[in-house]
Amino acid sequence: MESPESFPYDRESDELETSFVELLMRARNADYGEEQILSWEELVGKTRYMNDDELLLDALVELGDAYTYGGELCQLPTSFQEARIIFETLDLDQQADWALYLGKQYKYYLTALLDHPDTPVAILHRELAELRDFWSAHASSMKEYYLRAYYVFRELGDDPAAREAFSLWLAEPREEGSFSECPSCSAIHHINALYAMGDTFDAVSVGEQALSQTEDFCSAQPENLYLSMLEPWIYAGEVKKARRAHRKTLRRDLHSRIGTEFYSQHFMYYALMGMRGYKFQYHIGVMFFVSQLPYWLEMESPRILMDSAAAAAILLRHYPRPSRRLRLKFSGSSLPWIISTDLENPTVAEAAQWCVDIVEKLAHRFDSRPGLTHPHTVVDMRRRIFDTEIPS
Repeated sequence: MESPESFPYDRESDELETSFVELLMRARNADYGEEQILSWEELVGKTRYMNDDELLLDALVELGDAYTYGGELCQLPTSFQEARIIFETLDLDQQADWALYLGKQYKYYLTALLDHPDTPVAILHRELAELRDFWSAHASSMKEYYLRAYYVFRELGDDPAAREAFSLWLAEPREEGSFSECPSCSAIHHINALYAMGDTFDAVSVGEQALSQTEDFCSAQPENLYLSMLEPWIYAGEVKKARRAHRKTLRRDLHSRIGTEFYSQHFMYYALMGMRGYKFQYHIGVMFFVSQLPYWLEMESPRILMDSAAAAAILLRHYPRPSRRLRLKFSGSSLPWIISTDLENPTVAEAAQWCVDIVEKLAHRFDSRPGLTHPHTVVDMRRRIFDTEIPS
């Protein structure tokens, strides 16, 4: 994308030009989060009056990245849809310049639609077809399309189609450049899919190979790789590896709006380690639940809230002192995506049921997605919470 110096500021007065440049530099220099999002939202508003489609497209793409990496993924569809409309008006040479940037966001855009239960099935099918057409026109490999098809079909309860898409994703060669996930992020998808299919030891093998290839790490690694490996390692008996990895990831995700995306993995680590006999991990997990509960108000999608509540419920239900009272006060009625009851000094058992109730409500919403013919989320979540296999 263009550097700040290349923006055509001369179309405004000197005063407006200075204001625009200052706002642009503030947005460019800000860390991911609320400040950066607000800056890019303001810049998008200003560029609408500059009669320059590529300038507006640049600002929209930057805003999309700010939403994606700043804990506001569910806001991405609005900016992405406008960016796509502008992209389609460009000539072929201009499209070639912008395709990589739009292609990267296309993947997250589809995730945002999947993570919200109000997105109709017809729209998911339509957007998956649009993604296929975009990839066919602008990429040399369909690998990333097959991965997104796997997630869509899995969400719709079409297991045969999901498995076929997953097989095609594995077989398709990776394309170098922005169209493809980095090798480490790609490995995370592979690990998660294998683990979900029950292939724990294969998941461990894929993950350990990816961890050994440090030259392939992006800025999210190795922490995200470590998190994806916690459950497979514990079930494979590699407890020491899981403990070392968790210590290296926890600090990053504490007291962070962005870190809420990974809460479910932290809760599951504490729960499974407690089940393995490391009882003190139950206590640390409960402290994590209490200390991070205020950040539940900032969960960026219904799915992240549901997954976090499910994992917390597993931890709390297995805690050896269910009658222990927790010193906390939390406004469940202020939660995003769902209205829940308030908590005030609940017992562990009451907090566990509170989490279960949140999961049940959200799971029913996912099973009520408009046009869904194979609802499965309620069953999946109940099985996950109440039939969790104890690691041996």
